[in-house]
Amino acid sequence: QRHHGQLRDFPVFNGRYSTTCYLDATLNAVRDMFNRRIGHPIGYLQGLGATFMHRPYRKMPEDGFGMTWLMALATGSFEDRQHFAQLAEKAGVDPEVAIAELSDLPDLDALVARRELDENPFAHAGRLLKVLRSEHGSSFTRSLNLGSELMMNIGNLYTAALPAWIAAGFDEALDDHEAFGSSSVLLIGYGSGDASEAIPAQVVVHWREAAKKIRFDEALTGAMDLSQADYESLHDRGELPGDLRATSLFELDHVGTAKTGPFQDFGVEYYAMHAERIGAEAAS
Repeated sequence: QRHHGQLRDFPVFNGRYSTTCYLDATLNAVRDMFNRRIGHPIGYLQGLGATFMHRPYRKMPEDGFGMTWLMALATGSFEDRQHFAQLAEKAGVDPEVAIAELSDLPDLDALVARRELDENPFAHAGRLLKVLRSEHGSSFTRSLNLGSELMMNIGNLYTAALPAWIAAGFDEALDDHEAFGSSSVLLIGYGSGDASEAIPAQVVVHWREAAKKIRFDEALTGAMDLSQADYESLHDRGELPGDLRATSLFELDHVGTAKTGPFQDFGVEYYAMHAERIGAEAAS
């Protein structure tokens, strides 16, 4: 907990280890999906109209999708496996070692026990990914483009990261009549550092009627730009700088302090509603 009594209710990230957990869970989910569906894995990925993933920051889903692409090559047709071998040769990597990294479960518990959280279980596959990027540029991540620029306006939304990207993608697609080159969409969720789910989906015919209600830009109306000092004050002490006035109907009022007795609320956040702004909203 922090020094002012507010509990730390946000996840703690640890660089390489957090990335390892994300890649491991994502590969497991997509591998399971490929095992359940009939068809050509690379063909499926190439034919996607869009892919939406859990997105703590921009590079994470790009790396996750890239590793998924490599796994699809490694387990695909003879031509796919040849392409994988060629990438491995250019990367100076033993293809069998890279395939093992993409196919076998890394022992993450052992990494923690050995306190080797910076060890990279996907080191060889990562070198292949660099070659894949150099050869294909961003073409193989084309399906990640829809809504990605809108998502640059917000930070890590944790549980809301995937649905927010879906909303941003469909909102952006309203202005592009050919946004979904295919109605096939892949959703990849992630949570708790150890679980992921890959969901093949289809865009319905009348999606525009629903997408018109999203208005992604409007959700960002009234956002306040914080300096580094403002952010540190709000994050570390829970104090909003005096010249910044909250524009929403709700704001943090106080944090509970009771540690004993029948009702304990130590660290619980209480929010206050602003009646004058509620009235203004109702009048408009």
